[in-house]
Amino acid sequence: MNYYNDLKIAKENKEKCNNINFLRYVNNISYEFEDMKIEHNETLAIKISEFTNFLEKLKKGSSKLINAHYFFTEGKRDYIMEQNYLNKVHVSYISSLVELTNERILTSSRKDFSMKIFKEDEENNIYKEVKEIKGKCGCVLYSKETNKIFSGDADGVISIFEERKNNDYVKVNTLSCHQKAINTIAKISDDKIVSGGSDCRVIVWKMNEFGQYYNTTPIKMDKIITNVIALFDERIVFTCDDGIIYIYKQDDNFEKEQKEITDYILDQTLKDKHKGMVNCLCQLNNSYIISGGAEKLEGKTKIKDKSIIVWRLDKDNSYIYSQTLKGHNGNITCLIQLRDGNFASSSIDHTIKIWKEKKVENCDYFSYEMAYNLEYPHGIYKLIQLEDDRICGTSSTFQILFWRNRSGSY
Repeated sequence: MNYYNDLKIAKENKEKCNNINFLRYVNNISYEFEDMKIEHNETLAIKISEFTNFLEKLKKGSSKLINAHYFFTEGKRDYIMEQNYLNKVHVSYISSLVELTNERILTSSRKDFSMKIFKEDEENNIYKEVKEIKGKCGCVLYSKETNKIFSGDADGVISIFEERKNNDYVKVNTLSCHQKAINTIAKISDDKIVSGGSDCRVIVWKMNEFGQYYNTTPIKMDKIITNVIALFDERIVFTCDDGIIYIYKQDDNFEKEQKEITDYILDQTLKDKHKGMVNCLCQLNNSYIISGGAEKLEGKTKIKDKSIIVWRLDKDNSYIYSQTLKGHNGNITCLIQLRDGNFASSSIDHTIKIWKEKKVENCDYFSYEMAYNLEYPHGIYKLIQLEDDRICGTSSTFQILFWRNRSGSY
């Protein structure tokens, strides 16, 4: 599929468009051609010519466009950005984005010390803020099974919140073991979570029979922990700012009476593929791991990394390099699994890309190729897929945005 990202027309004209409100933002040219009743020709050059003439007529009629940002693609055009986006959700970077039960979205921002809950008003098809929870909220984990929120703060404390009544979450417990800010939290199983912090430690927390969490002996590194995820087999995977991916497994020979011994040991490391740092991790439904690169500093030198690396399982249950995906022009900010087997990536380059899974001929493994390219005037940082299958994301201007698949299915 060829993408014509450089063919952009009518960039950000700030005066109001009198009668064509749906031109406020366009991220799907096929859809908009139909709405404007412009003939949908198959030749890209004709499309561009017709659309340019249409815009010139608007200008002569004193009608202008608001924040218009157009691009043309050759191939499928099924993703549409919805207009019910939320502006200025926080006053600074949105550090977490999760979906709660009952059609609610939770965001957090460490800089403004708050978590906010938004619920969709189905009648008006918009989201409204229904609750703000104050605290040093940074990274957030939500347990759907228990309806609990785990929030890691800048002081190294994990706060646990329970919902006592509709949208009213109350802090019921705190977990303290980290000595500096907690950067990442992930679920291992129904009774275990894992956290990583600026104190260069990874800690597994286990729930006892009374519902209380206790920590295992920390895994100590010499660099700040930036990401952590748990695999389906309960191995934990984390990264520091050195571009290396570390995989740890539970030590079957662990003896509780021994001191200064961890019950997680190093299983393997994945390295030499990312030039910069690893900014995000995700395990796909087929057990593959994908990792997104970002720029890192070595002295005064900036080492760029715009790639997504795919790692697949070998026969001995270890991970090996499988593929490098290129297409983004900036740091990869988030990677998520989609329900159709594809996955989505976001970047500071103002795009979300959907990568399609395909079987490699005469092989027993999969590869990926880009299937969709979604653009927006600002960087995209966090992504989730909602229960209704829409893709929800946050922007560098502190917005919450929504994209849906035009076909209505994944």
